[in-house]
Amino acid sequence: MFLKIYHSAFILPILFTSISSQKCECDDKRIVLFRSTDNRLIFTPEYPRYYCGNLDCLWIIESFKNFSQFHFFASNIDLREGKDFLYFYEGHKKKDIKKNDDLPPTHSCTGKGQCQYYSSSEKLIIRFKSAPGYPSHYGFQGRISIYQPGFINMIRESIVFIGATILVILMFAIIILTILFVTRKNSETNKPNSKKSLLSEDVKNNDN
Repeated sequence: MFLKIYHSAFILPILFTSISSQKCECDDKRIVLFRSTDNRLIFTPEYPRYYCGNLDCLWIIESFKNFSQFHFFASNIDLREGKDFLYFYEGHKKKDIKKNDDLPPTHSCTGKGQCQYYSSSEKLIIRFKSAPGYPSHYGFQGRISIYQPGFINMIRESIVFIGATILVILMFAIIILTILFVTRKNSETNKPNSKKSLLSEDVKNNDN
């Protein structure tokens, strides 16, 4: 009996420490997307449970195709405002990011709400960094996918073209309506004059 109690008292703290350490640690992960339809979920450790303070997690996002670019989207992040951040880096190496906390990110998200980012290159590093303390927040779960910038630009250009076409059509319609209005008004003012001239001619003919 004594051995069982001793065994439980010895094992339980080890298990608790192991679980706690898994929750409060995160390994750097490399994610490779092979096809345009590929996507991956990334999230804070133990999501949707509360995350720990002093976390520093990295996700290195790459594509099998060198010309691909990435889209990150999280619909509802839950971080401590101004303390815990999602950082997005382009053009920097992992070791430089880890060594230099003052390295400016391309984009960042904190607080609550939506977080979204479109990369401009084929390599993206996402970093989650939490300040010391005991956050009572859930963290984030976001989806990383490949997007085609050419297609998006085509849509944007199409929208601009359609808008410009509608504007030109409206301008022509206004011009045509203005011309019709002026023409009609002139014709209405000319009708009494023509009637007067006809009457005067009739009077002259009667006099003769």
